[in-house]
Amino acid sequence: MPVKISIKNLKHIKNLDFNIPGKGVWLLTGPNGTGKTSLLACMRRIGERNAFPMHFKASAKANNLDSFAGASVEYEVNGSNVTYTYSGIRWEPRPKTGGKVLRTAGYPGVIYIAADARRIEPRPEDFKPKGVRAAHASIIAGANSIFDTQRFNDLKSINLSRGVGNDAFLLELPPRPGIPGKNYASERNFSLGELCIIKLLRMLKDCADNSLVLIDELELALHPMAQVALLKHLEDVAETKKLTIVVSTHSATLIKQAGEQRLLLLQNDGQGNITCQSKCFPSLVLGALAYGEENAADRIIYVEDDAAKVIVDHLVGKVCHDLYKGLVPSPSVQSVPVGGFVNVLRFFKHQKALLPAISRCFVLLDADAQASLAAATQPDVIAIRDGESASISYLTVTPEVGLAQYLDQHTGKVRDALRTHYSLPGLQLTKTDLGPVPAIYPRKPNKKYVRDACEKLASRLPNGDANKVEEVLLKLLANHLFTTDRATIMSRMSPLLT
Repeated sequence: MPVKISIKNLKHIKNLDFNIPGKGVWLLTGPNGTGKTSLLACMRRIGERNAFPMHFKASAKANNLDSFAGASVEYEVNGSNVTYTYSGIRWEPRPKTGGKVLRTAGYPGVIYIAADARRIEPRPEDFKPKGVRAAHASIIAGANSIFDTQRFNDLKSINLSRGVGNDAFLLELPPRPGIPGKNYASERNFSLGELCIIKLLRMLKDCADNSLVLIDELELALHPMAQVALLKHLEDVAETKKLTIVVSTHSATLIKQAGEQRLLLLQNDGQGNITCQSKCFPSLVLGALAYGEENAADRIIYVEDDAAKVIVDHLVGKVCHDLYKGLVPSPSVQSVPVGGFVNVLRFFKHQKALLPAISRCFVLLDADAQASLAAATQPDVIAIRDGESASISYLTVTPEVGLAQYLDQHTGKVRDALRTHYSLPGLQLTKTDLGPVPAIYPRKPNKKYVRDACEKLASRLPNGDANKVEEVLLKLLANHLFTTDRATIMSRMSPLLT
């Protein structure tokens, strides 16, 4: 059932509206001071009556110290509302009977896992290893998977008192010469990361299906490789038990692995107005968190050569402008020239497995590669063509051929555009300068035609550079292609950028 939370005047939050997402694992992130922990506390209140006094502790001695006067948290569940306000003594619902609203949210349990000492410290009680039993299979399997080991095969547990969650953990030690019987290491001798994970796994085991699970700082005390494995384990558990798991994190590793579909970015406008942007691109999140070293692109597009790269880079900007229209930040895109289309495909296949999860890769070949690829005979190329067809697309032109045709058919427009670009009203370019345009095939005469044109134009410019002239001409061609065949370009490039 949809649940909307509206927070006003709470701590540094002036206003924050948040819709609890559906089933699955969601990463709640954002710079410090955007209210991640406060938002988790408000979600916790759905299932725990004392969540507010635990998280929002007012001073008992001074009304103007840690006061929550004027603060409110409103919940909307299926059209019904309840608002909690601080009376100076306690948080009270309005209307009085509104507390029943939260019970209709559809979560049989709300489990909150804090980033505090209880999560990483062993139980203080001393005990004798009596009644030792094997730990639950899900805890053993999860710990082994997350830490890439088999040492937790011997994980044991012991009840310290009656009730759920009152067990302590032990590892059975290998037999030692001269020491009789079984010997154990208690959780006091586990690493912080190991104990953190085992406690988390125990709570996930005990939670009811369809519950809401809230985890503050998921990466606490974990190596990046363990973070990745934990995220995958949470996804599996969420799917099996139909859980909604919301975790707060600053971890670049987790953000890159999650991808845009599971990211929730909180942003502060500087005045306390917090917005939550859902399903945003990881590069935006990492930029917001100021990870300057995290520069992996959201999309990588492999092309044949430098000319294709210029055209693709220019078209990407235009396609993204049409797709996103400023409402959602567009993905970061890197185009990579590789070589002939066979080399592009092989490179794509090899690199695909090595890229971080933040980056999705595609192939955008020249127009003439479509027929060549259809007629391919190499088994590996055929396998890539058929197995990766969803990741392969084509430009509407072969760059050097398209540019030669464009120069021949639109000489006057090209001349006028170059005059404006270089601020040279007297710059000349005529069909006589260009000569007869070659046939579309083969490529080489077109390359020579384009190169000769660029060198002639460069000779008429102050400090002219033929390579830079060609780049300008390719951008003019890209503008022309987008203007005259916009629908085809959008249909071919949109799947690469959404």
